[in-house]
Amino acid sequence: MTSGPKLKHSDMVAGQYEVSGCIAFGGMGWIYLAKDVTLNRYVVLKGLVNSSDPNLAKAAVAERQFLAEVKHANIVGVYTCVSDTRQVDGKTNTQAYTVMEYVGGKTLKSLRTERGPLPVAEVLAYMHPVLIAFGYMHANGLIYNDFKPDNVMLEDGDIKVIDLGGVCRMTQTGRRHLLDRRLRGARAGL
Repeated sequence: MTSGPKLKHSDMVAGQYEVSGCIAFGGMGWIYLAKDVTLNRYVVLKGLVNSSDPNLAKAAVAERQFLAEVKHANIVGVYTCVSDTRQVDGKTNTQAYTVMEYVGGKTLKSLRTERGPLPVAEVLAYMHPVLIAFGYMHANGLIYNDFKPDNVMLEDGDIKVIDLGGVCRMTQTGRRHLLDRRLRGARAGL
């Protein structure tokens, strides 16, 4: 069972990110829109499931930190990973967040829902930049494990692959599998 969002409007995370609100729930946890008060821009904070365990939170932050090195025009920018510790119901709670570029617009899934099946030429036009992004990841030893229309954003004529939570290094698939099992087990209360 998933509990509700841990952050509310105007909460400050890591002394730099002012929460505007919760925008979604993903496989790894709650996703928030926030304002980076230092750089005066909107960002996305992606919370990690069961990061109330400080050791698991640190491991998850370390595991995701390499994504901040990924720089490609068609891949959502990951800026950093941060931990935030606060008192919740009288208990110390450490939550880890991936801080990412905010991409507005709509997903390919929502476009298809609105319009029905898309013409082949249009699908190819959308997929070309996605395939280039995947090629970049593979050339840098990364595997994208969660491709679906929900994870492709269309914004002002640009195409961006989002939700990098399933990305792992090609040489670390065993380690990634272990982390995923720990997160699933923690979510299920095991």
